[in-house]
Amino acid sequence: VIALDRDPLAAAAAALNAEHLGLAVEPRTADVLSGDEVPGAFDVVTAGDVCFDLAWAPRAIAWLRDHARAGALVLLGDPGRSYLPREGLDEIARYTVRTIDDIEGQEELTAFVYRLHALR
Repeated sequence: VIALDRDPLAAAAAALNAEHLGLAVEPRTADVLSGDEVPGAFDVVTAGDVCFDLAWAPRAIAWLRDHARAGALVLLGDPGRSYLPREGLDEIARYTVRTIDDIEGQEELTAFVYRLHALR
């Protein structure tokens, strides 16, 4: 399992969480949208809350769709962000989650897990 994030703190947090759970994870810090990670290299790709920004979301979704096109199972977690695509998604789960700070403007929200498909 590779935990890949552009934020070094997120990669470190993934490593600590995996250690706490007794799991083996290889944390990496990289800008995945730079093209350094080749589609087809992974069986499963998970991404969470990547549709928060107009400049970032389309690039992230395109990268995820490239992996889906290469045969990976792509799972996307999202709490209903503005730039979530409306097509090529199958909802597979939903959860009510408490927020941890005032960013969301509410105490809890519904988070969704989607299977993201390649669009032909």
